[in-house]
Amino acid sequence: MSRRRSARLLAPLALLVALLAVFYVVQHSDTSSDSGSSSAAAKTTTTRTAPKAKSKPTPRPKTYTVQSGDTLTAIAEKTHVSADQITELNPDLDPQGLQVGEKVKLRP
Repeated sequence: MSRRRSARLLAPLALLVALLAVFYVVQHSDTSSDSGSSSAAAKTTTTRTAPKAKSKPTPRPKTYTVQSGDTLTAIAEKTHVSADQITELNPDLDPQGLQVGEKVKLRP
């Protein structure tokens, strides 16, 4: 009888240990798959790239055309121009009444 009792206690414990092991493997396989290779392969592989030629930064456009669903904040995030600066450059702009196709100045 005591053998049966210990099996009843150990079975849930074994199940819990198995679930923890699966969780551990899944967690660590996700982080190792992000790197794209094992650490041993990464140590033996060395690639050199030519230095990048200095290029001129892409100039920001002068205007933005309002699209459906745009808000002043969304335009600011898309164009990397603060909402305050957009408001200063467009004194007649109604942030609550943006119209699709309307042009918004982004720089002087």
